[in-house]
Amino acid sequence: MGKKSSPAPPPAPDPFEIARADAEFNRINQFTPFGNLQFLGPNRNTAQLTLTPELQQNIDLRLQSDSNLLQEALARQGLLDTQPIDLSQFGDIQSALDLSNVNFGGVDPASLTAPNLIGNIQNPFSIQGNLNVGDLPEIPQNIEQFRTDVEDAIFNRGRRLLDPVFQDQERAQIQRLANRGLPESGEAFDTARTRFFDRRNRAFVDLADAATVAGGNAASQQLGNILGARGAGFNEALAGGSFANQAAQQGLGQALAQAGFANQAGLLGLGANLDIQNQGLRNAAFNNQASAQNLALQQQLLQNNNAARAQALAEAQGIRGNQFNELA
Repeated sequence: MGKKSSPAPPPAPDPFEIARADAEFNRINQFTPFGNLQFLGPNRNTAQLTLTPELQQNIDLRLQSDSNLLQEALARQGLLDTQPIDLSQFGDIQSALDLSNVNFGGVDPASLTAPNLIGNIQNPFSIQGNLNVGDLPEIPQNIEQFRTDVEDAIFNRGRRLLDPVFQDQERAQIQRLANRGLPESGEAFDTARTRFFDRRNRAFVDLADAATVAGGNAASQQLGNILGARGAGFNEALAGGSFANQAAQQGLGQALAQAGFANQAGLLGLGANLDIQNQGLRNAAFNNQASAQNLALQQQLLQNNNAARAQALAEAQGIRGNQFNELA
């Protein structure tokens, strides 16, 4: 007998049919308290998610709220003043004093002679007619350069501190966006980068404004210190001149007391001359006191003007900062 042939093996199953059957088997309708997921269509290949009315309303309200806030932010963004603060509106820092009414002087020694005196009066003292103010500190002409140097120093120091921080934040942001799978040419990637650059630019604008205010305050303080030292020098010179004149007057009185006079006429002439001397000394002291008061008034006025300028600049900076805060 001949050998029987074995039957042919069955055909291999279609993998696509297996995948489709497996997918259809796993399409199970789901019903939860938050909503339902149902598969519809001839092959149940259409998924339909239906949320509960309460949850759907909550999502709709949240999307509407986000849209309203975004529209409001876009409207306010167009109103922002991104230009640097114009310092010319506040005027320059004042450093010059009006010394036209300041005149420190003394008594003419020629008017303090004693005519018609009989005897030899020895007066080793002399009346000081002018104050020695040559050593007083000069008011600087480069106070504006001093203010600029302070601003640059503060801004550069702040930038050295901020640059590494923003560099780390930028690298971290790029890594986060990459981890989320956002392409660099996508809208979400560009939006995130734009927000980062806006935040960094606002920080540097705020730093520049703060450096401007600090520079003005430092310049005002420096000028105030110089003016204070100059006023103290004037007062010391005035006190020294008054002391020297008092010593001269006392020395003259002692010399007159030690001298002998031959007649009453000489004594009367001496008394009249002493009255003239005393009146001259009183006039000189009054004039010097008025000059010192006028100088102090000029110094206080200059300091008040510079303080008002600094306050106006701070208010302008505060208004500018509030705009960014409201937008945020």
